[in-house]
Amino acid sequence: MERYLFRCRACCRSLDRRHRHCGIRDRSSRQILPEERFFDAVKAVLHELDQLWLNDEVVSDSTAISIRETLAKRLIETRLWRNLASERSVTIEIHLAEAVAAMFMGKHQMGRVPYCYVLTPGATRVDLLLPMLMQLAEQAAGSSFVAIAYLELLEVEPHVNLLMFMSRAVMAWWRVQCANAEFWIDHRIGQRICNWIDKALLNAPVSSKILDSVELTAIVDILVQCGTPKVRRPPISFGVISRGALQPKVPK
Repeated sequence: MERYLFRCRACCRSLDRRHRHCGIRDRSSRQILPEERFFDAVKAVLHELDQLWLNDEVVSDSTAISIRETLAKRLIETRLWRNLASERSVTIEIHLAEAVAAMFMGKHQMGRVPYCYVLTPGATRVDLLLPMLMQLAEQAAGSSFVAIAYLELLEVEPHVNLLMFMSRAVMAWWRVQCANAEFWIDHRIGQRICNWIDKALLNAPVSSKILDSVELTAIVDILVQCGTPKVRRPPISFGVISRGALQPKVPK
């Protein structure tokens, strides 16, 4: 295990980007580790990678994306991830939790929800990962842990350009969770989405086209049906709700 981590870290630190890229991809996909050790390796490698990518700037965007995508492909093949993605759950195995938190650029401490370690200056570059991470969030839409890890990343710098990534996740959660109060209310998922909309849409000028968009309409519909407090906030209440957006548009 230690030798595996050492080799991965050495590849990350290599100044030859081409060999660094190929080395990480080959070792992560060919080296067969027991699941728990693989999860531990994912955590260590991704934390090191993010440091070198966002802080030290010695890893290119394309390399950082490729490494994460390769590890994500291996992650979703594991038994524990498949189990997580197959049912609604509020708990998660500890080794998988640490790997998932790292995949969403965060850390996890036992007994606590995951938290994202990305700062605002790095948010724009992190956006490059959202198409892949959104797919993971959709695949494991029954997991409260994955949902919180994904929200943590979107909350680094709320922006209207991320509306599609929020909308896709919310609709996936609705399909699996329905009006599950434990998910939307007890875990504050609904309230956090409301707060994100406030920051992304209400604290910056947005067009009426955005306020009338299918994405925002779907989010508001779901939040209202789940009983999320304070979902009606102007100008959303005038731009969306007053236009009859409370009719369900997504399957229960």
